[in-house]
Amino acid sequence: MTRAEMATFMTNFLAHTNARPTGLTLQSTSYSDWGTMVAATDELHVSNRDANFDGIVDTVVDVFGFQATTTLNEAAFASTGACKDALEADASGTEELCLMENSDYVTDQSGNIKIEAADLATGVSVNAEAESVQYWAWSAAIGTYYSSAQTPSTVTMTSKRDGDVMHWTSSHPYASAAAYTYDGTNSASCHEAKFGSDVTLTLQLKDATGTTNYNVAKSGVRLNVNDAQGVGGAPGTSMTNTVITTDADGAGSYVASMADPSSSATNVKFQVLTFSDGSNSSYAVTTVGAFTTGAANSSDTSVCLKWEDVARDETTVVASVASAYTTASATGSGATNTVTGTAYDQYGVGIASSSLGLQTYTSGVGSGDAATFTTTRTTNSSGSATFAVTRDSASTAKSRFRINDNEDNNASKVVYWTIAPSSADPDTYTA
Repeated sequence: MTRAEMATFMTNFLAHTNARPTGLTLQSTSYSDWGTMVAATDELHVSNRDANFDGIVDTVVDVFGFQATTTLNEAAFASTGACKDALEADASGTEELCLMENSDYVTDQSGNIKIEAADLATGVSVNAEAESVQYWAWSAAIGTYYSSAQTPSTVTMTSKRDGDVMHWTSSHPYASAAAYTYDGTNSASCHEAKFGSDVTLTLQLKDATGTTNYNVAKSGVRLNVNDAQGVGGAPGTSMTNTVITTDADGAGSYVASMADPSSSATNVKFQVLTFSDGSNSSYAVTTVGAFTTGAANSSDTSVCLKWEDVARDETTVVASVASAYTTASATGSGATNTVTGTAYDQYGVGIASSSLGLQTYTSGVGSGDAATFTTTRTTNSSGSATFAVTRDSASTAKSRFRINDNEDNNASKVVYWTIAPSSADPDTYTA
């Protein structure tokens, strides 16, 4: 047994005994946990022991807390050391802040006080995720107000954002998708996938659906992937279930693939992957109750893949710029930026050696000074081509860059050429 394992064993063992340090001590059954900390097992324990570690009965103890906040000028204590924005722990609301009163907590015959989470005042309860509350326990003569002269015992309880949402992304996000009755009965928006290739679905725990969310780095969360397959348009012929366990980053992955059944380009097979919770409650882990995808992080519990071998075709162009805001300049050759376009086929794979064209439209105060660039470029092995653009002018302007492929699939990005702050509107033609 390692020292760390021995320390954990002894800590857990002593927690089930009445052994406590000498003096007044405040402890918590858990100092950090996933999600809120308002369960029946979340408790504050106060103990008072003499030099022989024997419990001291009938000790009056005041307990107060302060929830960490970013609110300006809010703090537990004033500069004098007296309580300021802290709150009494007792939920009754009858206690005066930081005053030793006869109605405060009192140690029992074992020299202990147990305070359950349900009995804490709302303002000092760890009743939301990503909260931190510090508690203080102290004792003095009745009628004494807390000050910096006191020697309290203190603990902090911190809740972590819990991962009850699983967000999935595809390694081929630009694959074409269309409604398809994949098994002759059920329809879905199925993504094109090429026989003989892999499509990797990456899974990431999050704390919420919607655009306001955070990744959750929580290991050991179990996710079930149901994999149903068959010939396109006919009932399914196989089904498997795979349990994925998240790593230390709260992530996992599932690789979908389909061997090419023949050299015929008319073959079609389907694969429907459905995500669900992997019985986490059986392992005392929070249940994953929602599965999401996309930039909006909206609900989607499954993904349909339509595997085929149709010849590749240009279907999508994606554009990006190095910087959406570039300082305008007439010094030397002027200000520079880069515009990158990527051409994809219906399977979401970049098309190499394809020709991309670039156009621009410039508006604003400096509309007469458009950026210059090479109008066509050939894509690299990843399907991308980068255009270097230069604008030799110190005036503000707005340039919209449009990239297109041979079939005029296109995408646009805007660049603002800026100068020192002023009241000029770059979208107008006069200052």
